[in-house]
Amino acid sequence: EALARQVAAPLAELERAAGAVPAAHAIPTGTVRLTTTPELARALVAPLLPGFRARYPAVRLVLELSDQLVPFTRGVDLALRLGRPGAGGLVARRLRALTAGFFASPAYLARRGTPKRAAEFAGHEVMWPDARGHKSFAPASRPRPPSIACADFGTLAELAVAGAGIALLPTFVAARPLARGELARVVPEYALASAPLYLVSAPIAQLPARVRALRDLLLAELPG
Repeated sequence: EALARQVAAPLAELERAAGAVPAAHAIPTGTVRLTTTPELARALVAPLLPGFRARYPAVRLVLELSDQLVPFTRGVDLALRLGRPGAGGLVARRLRALTAGFFASPAYLARRGTPKRAAEFAGHEVMWPDARGHKSFAPASRPRPPSIACADFGTLAELAVAGAGIALLPTFVAARPLARGELARVVPEYALASAPLYLVSAPIAQLPARVRALRDLLLAELPG
């Protein structure tokens, strides 16, 4: 009995250490739930997920997309948040500052002319969120009320590509149609406040391997 009492604690510690060894090398499995905005999911997250799934086929991904702050109490594992990281015992890593600008289709600019300064927007169709929409990308004073107001930047981008006017867009939303020649940037010197992007999670020591794997990918691919 005396011997059993003496070896009980060392044996328990040995069992814990032995159990941790296979876990450290195990293939990640299970579900990872990521929340972010629809625009960030389309432009920044979606292109990374095929490669992640190819590397970790046993991990199932659930994207919960909302412009509202989804709390971690709803089973969220990771969050990409724009402008504010949130609080409550979470770990937030700042990834980059996202910027915005004004964009229009070449066809629209050929038809209506290219403005050289923001004051010339008065003669154009303009599109951006109204005061109740996004506040992350906002000039100190918008040049004029929008001809079309919409809180969804993806919809604004589609409108701009279709020739509806000049749209205020985050540069990461405009990047693909810009590269395809579907949009052109106008008045690039017009200053817009940037918005920081954060990756939020529980403390690292609490994360299972499947969550750490996706977190590591986002930290590697999204900064700068």
